[in-house]
Amino acid sequence: MNFGKNYRLTLAKSALVILVSAFVFIACKKEKNEDPVVQASPVTGYWVGKYTTTGFIGHSNYAMLIKPGGQVRVYDLDTKTDTLALSALAKVDGVWSLNGTTLQTTYNTGTKTVNTTATINAAFNNMNGTWAFDGAMKGTITLSK
Repeated sequence: MNFGKNYRLTLAKSALVILVSAFVFIACKKEKNEDPVVQASPVTGYWVGKYTTTGFIGHSNYAMLIKPGGQVRVYDLDTKTDTLALSALAKVDGVWSLNGTTLQTTYNTGTKTVNTTATINAAFNNMNGTWAFDGAMKGTITLSK
């Protein structure tokens, strides 16, 4: 079979149009953002208050910086108010989760893992709850935003 020159030219042009169209489609495809957008939660922010230890009189100053994405920094303030003045042992990182108005945190002090559970008020500016580690030590926490 002998096809004419025009037929071969038309076939070549059609193939070229299909190839260019496929390339443009692939090149213009919207990129998927690989970094998930972290939504702010009403619980995020700096919370300050006190904790008590069951069986002991008094309280200690305490704070949490609750960050978006489930990260928390906990400060054992003692008598201080400036978190920059604290030793490295008095500020530890952990994780948090929120289920309705119940906030749970877990953090490791280097020698023990501490778990807290607190109920947050409807305005998300006050929380009350408990802390514990190893079942032997426990107490209460009260924090305000």
